[in-house]
Amino acid sequence: MKIVCPQCGSEAPNEFKNTLAFCPDCGGKLSAAGENRSPVPNQFSTILLTSLVTSVTILVLLGIGLYAYFSYNSAAADAGDVSQNDKNILGPTLRTKQKSLIPAADIEKVGYTTWQHRGPLTSGTGSVVSENLSFWRDLTARKTSGVNYDNGDAQDKSISSEGRIDSAGFERLAEIIVDSDFLNLPDSRERISEGDAFLIITYRGSEKKILTSNIGKDLPEVAEIIKTLKALDSAANWKEVKSKN
Repeated sequence: MKIVCPQCGSEAPNEFKNTLAFCPDCGGKLSAAGENRSPVPNQFSTILLTSLVTSVTILVLLGIGLYAYFSYNSAAADAGDVSQNDKNILGPTLRTKQKSLIPAADIEKVGYTTWQHRGPLTSGTGSVVSENLSFWRDLTARKTSGVNYDNGDAQDKSISSEGRIDSAGFERLAEIIVDSDFLNLPDSRERISEGDAFLIITYRGSEKKILTSNIGKDLPEVAEIIKTLKALDSAANWKEVKSKN
C-alpha cells in the first residue's frame, strides 16, 4: 500500500511501510493512497439532514393533529352535540345558546324570589327570611320582604314596597334575558334544601321559571340577570305601602 503525503504529494519510502506518521519531506500527516482524509464531515451531513427531515415530519403531524382536534370541538359545540368528556375539556359552563324566538319587546314582567331558613331546624328558634322582587314593562315595581319565625313566639314580619324604574333599565334587563337564551336556561344544581331561589319571566302571557342557585353559584348568564335585577332594585324609587310587626 502506498503512503502519500496529502500536503506535498510525495511518496514515503517503502521500507518504512505503514509505520511513518509524518512526511519526511514536508512534515505533513501521511495517509494511504486513495484513502479519504476524514469521513466525519460526510457522516455529519447525513445525520444533520436526517434530523432535519424527522423534525419537519413531527411538526407537520402535530399541526394536522391540532387542526383536527379543534375542528372537531368547534363542530360539536356548534351542533350542540357535546359529550361529557368534551364538556370537561371545553369548560364546565359550556352551553350552546340558540337564537331567541322571543324579542326583548315581548318581555312583560321579571320576578325574582328567594327564601332561606336561618338557625337550627330542630331548635325551634330559627326563622325563614324571604324576598320577592318584581318589575313590569309599564315601569312599575314591587318587592316584599318577610321574616317568619319557627316557634310562633315572635310575631312574623312583612314589609311591602312599590316603586318605579326607568325605561332604559327595564329594556336593558329584557335584552340581557333574551341574549341569555332564557327559554333554554337549565335549572341550577348548585342548591341546598334549606332555601330556594328562582326567576319567573313573563312573556306573551306565558311564564318561564328558572331555578337558580341559592348558594351563589349560578351560570354566568343567570348571574348577569340577577345582577341587573339588583341594580334596578337599588335605583328604583321605593315607597313602603304595607308594614306588619
